[in-house]
Amino acid sequence: MHTLLIGTGAIGQRHLRHLRELAPNGTYTFLRRDHVARGIDATYSPRIVTDLDEALDLSPDFAIVASPSAHHVDVLPKLIGANIPLYVEKPIVISRVEVEAVHAALAGADPGVPRLSGFNFRYLPSLERLRSLIAGGAVGRPVRAHLTAGQWLPDWRPQSDYRESYSAQRALGGGVLFDLIHEIDICRWWFGTPQECRAMIGRFSRLQMDVEDCCTALLGFSGGPLVSIGLDYVARQRLRRYEVIGDEGTAIWDLRERRLVVERSGGVVEVVTSDPDDFDVAKTYPTALFEIVAGIRSFWETGRWPAGLLSRQDLASGLESSRLAIRLKEIAET
Repeated sequence: MHTLLIGTGAIGQRHLRHLRELAPNGTYTFLRRDHVARGIDATYSPRIVTDLDEALDLSPDFAIVASPSAHHVDVLPKLIGANIPLYVEKPIVISRVEVEAVHAALAGADPGVPRLSGFNFRYLPSLERLRSLIAGGAVGRPVRAHLTAGQWLPDWRPQSDYRESYSAQRALGGGVLFDLIHEIDICRWWFGTPQECRAMIGRFSRLQMDVEDCCTALLGFSGGPLVSIGLDYVARQRLRRYEVIGDEGTAIWDLRERRLVVERSGGVVEVVTSDPDDFDVAKTYPTALFEIVAGIRSFWETGRWPAGLLSRQDLASGLESSRLAIRLKEIAET
């Protein structure tokens, strides 16, 4: 398998490690702005190109877009138009104009080609269980939900200066609203498209950056629930906790505690799962890549893309989550 990688930062290198396990005899092309050698080149022996057309002339079997989100639109329309299987890191894009550019490219491309967006939380078994609980009425009719996520930004990548990361730079697409977009995507996955949106953002901590370090959003869905989302770069202990309150029970998912429970009247607490494997976010990355690699191999064998491939998080769905995040950003900045 010949893979084109665009973006060789931390997330790009993570994908490379998993891809090498899935396709150990693969070859690689890295698209960069220059021909300056990097440390990872010795491991993967890539061909280095600085022009996307040159990369496409090499006929890659698969492409991974892991560059800063502000640069995704520079490559996505051509990659989509070339009908190359794609894995695109979240958020897909960061402006309305970019959404429309990618949407137009998808409209003119082969719909059978697998294109996956990097909302890997949809591959987390405990969250799949929670979605099934909600859909199956385990909490009754949902009336309110709260999703919160946060962590002290300098602790994310302690080996590097957080001020130089894309997270801390508006020009690269940083800020918690885009960076911690998983919670926005999870809301869409559970409840669909909200009819009403409110949002506020701010930069209140002592972190040195030109983007927001916190966000509070409120989403209203027809017939319920009301959903609040709280995001920050400030929490000194990593935090990711979701609560869904219904008229028959409350589901609580806590990533740090690795527990999914349903609370009912009379102090009854039903433990749905506390299996560490159900909360292992690291395993979701190779799971997602395996799905698309398996699809490519199936195409090689049969000449057809498997039906229903990548139904959990195709690029079009990921684009809608990005559209919602952009909408919230615009509301917050108005």
